[in-house]
Amino acid sequence: MNPGQKERTMAGTPINWSSATQASFAAGPLFLLGTLFGLWADNPANGFGVELTGSMIIWVPLFMPLAALVGAILGLVPNLLGAKLMTWLGDRNEAARLPVIWALSGAIACAVPIIAFGAGSPDTHSTLIAFTFTGACCALICRRRVQWQH
Repeated sequence: MNPGQKERTMAGTPINWSSATQASFAAGPLFLLGTLFGLWADNPANGFGVELTGSMIIWVPLFMPLAALVGAILGLVPNLLGAKLMTWLGDRNEAARLPVIWALSGAIACAVPIIAFGAGSPDTHSTLIAFTFTGACCALICRRRVQWQH
């Protein structure tokens, strides 16, 4: 280390708590959207595999606050840990500050448990899409307004 260079520690750049909280509340609705993408990807000719009815148009928006609450409960700790780790990596390597790196990291972090524990089940593909989509989007939300110290 150069004498004029300041030593970096884990406490370098502060985490953006509001972005991590927003990502956590968005996790539930994003997961529902990712599930629809997954259902469509499994059989594009069949649409989303769900017949849209009048009651669904009413119930889906009413279900979103519950999905946001469940997503916030399940996603707060992983979002905070992921944001802290990626911010720390960004302190040490400028490439880790790129949005694509954050999105890939979030997608991979969410995909690994599905690949490890869900292999062989028939709905793994759509579940994998839902989790990777949610992870990538949450990581990008966590990255919002992060400013690295120089």
